[in-house]
Amino acid sequence: MSFDLRFLFSLISLVTLVFAHPSSSRRDDPCTVLAQGYEVLDDSPAINNALKTCGKGGTILLPQDQAYSIRSPLDFSTCRNCTLLIEGQLYISRDYDFWARSDSVFTLADVHGVTITSNTRKGLIDGQAIGYYTSWYNDVNAYGNRYWKFLTHITNRSSAISISNLEIRNPIHGFFVTRGNASDIHFENLTMTVEQQWGREPFNEASTFGFQIGNAVNVKARDIGMKFTHKEGLEGAQSPVGVCAAVDVGAYNVSLRDVSCEGAWGGALVMVGSVQPYLNGPGLGNIEFKNWAVVGSGKDGAATGFKDFHYGATKDFKTARSSYIGGRIHNIKWQDVVVTDGPPVVADFCYFRTRDNAAFTMACPANLKVDVGEVQFTGYEVGEGYTMPVKGWGGFNNRSSITLGFENWTMLRSS
Repeated sequence: MSFDLRFLFSLISLVTLVFAHPSSSRRDDPCTVLAQGYEVLDDSPAINNALKTCGKGGTILLPQDQAYSIRSPLDFSTCRNCTLLIEGQLYISRDYDFWARSDSVFTLADVHGVTITSNTRKGLIDGQAIGYYTSWYNDVNAYGNRYWKFLTHITNRSSAISISNLEIRNPIHGFFVTRGNASDIHFENLTMTVEQQWGREPFNEASTFGFQIGNAVNVKARDIGMKFTHKEGLEGAQSPVGVCAAVDVGAYNVSLRDVSCEGAWGGALVMVGSVQPYLNGPGLGNIEFKNWAVVGSGKDGAATGFKDFHYGATKDFKTARSSYIGGRIHNIKWQDVVVTDGPPVVADFCYFRTRDNAAFTMACPANLKVDVGEVQFTGYEVGEGYTMPVKGWGGFNNRSSITLGFENWTMLRSS
């Protein structure tokens, strides 16, 4: 009898070990993680365990028939040349206070060779932030507010990052941000949606971002579809809201191609100060926006061009220096762009925007200096009433050097 009991306990221990770790019969087989099946149960620890176990050259599989509750961050720190296959659905916790204490849901810091994709192209990541958009937006005020979070943060010299073939919905404030000298980042075939954004306060026009690219080199995005909508029936709500792509200082060799941007206030922008405030920061260059369709940016929108974006309260404007002084903006090209309505290009180098409830302030400090050259806006199709800008457009004071070129503009045909 004692022998049988020892055998039974050994068998139980073996079964427990099998279910406590991701399933993988061979080293080259994927580590499969199954969801626990309840929203209140966090599936992140099991996924993180798989990333740790299989993260060195392996594949972690989240199967198609599984719905995962993500209640804590996913940790890629042990991932080296690994692949996370998201074939199922990831639902991010609606505990906004928790995420306020976290860096992001997906933090890629000092990691090299990470692929996040869906082979079936049916993988879903749902940020579940509609409740935040419709009830918590007034908690946002000024740079540093604790709710300003991104779904994915790529930083600390991370390299060889690929994210593709996914549908992503409703992150708290943004989809992707790059910082910290990251490099060799590739986005492809992504569908990105923001629904019921607040849209009532002045800062809402730039409260949610698709891509914020700063302090990164060799960044590519292809075949991206983005759509932003504001909450219907909200008194005082304005539309459009959000920014599809903002390229900031420290960004070099960036190519964003084949992109549709619907319902956003900002389309394809060089938006200095959007990632974080800069004083005497570096420049940016070799930026390409090609084959974009910007729909619904509106008469006050910014479909393409430049916005100087300053964080801080209105009271700071009297003494504020420019968020961009010194570094050079050069070799920027917008090519083959369709803008259905609103101004096709903007160049507001004196545009300071706050994250508080104040209206925007057009201010131009005396010491503001901008050096912009080798910039082309070519192959535009624009809405009725808009024509190609003339020489001298975009200049604002005699301390700045701005050289912009325009060619091959046509008006959209009436439907």
